[in-house]
Amino acid sequence: MSEVVLATHHGQGQGITRLDVQIWNGTAWTTRSTDATIDWASDSGSVELAALPLPAAVSTTGVRLVVKAASHTWGNLSVNEISTR
Repeated sequence: MSEVVLATHHGQGQGITRLDVQIWNGTAWTTRSTDATIDWASDSGSVELAALPLPAAVSTTGVRLVVKAASHTWGNLSVNEISTR
């Protein structure tokens, strides 16, 4: 995989805005992207995608997101889908 893609509704109101992307290397979680930021373009009911490219493509059996900041307009954060490419 070379990137992680997040999908959410109301990104500006409840989207993740800063995170680390970690991958499982077979023994431990390793950070591949530190303090990645997302600037959501809208706050609508339409699904918006945010792609987080990794510094280099990797092969893994697991992906973990460490959320460091999010918009909390409604008191929570939301992610509709996490995928990889």
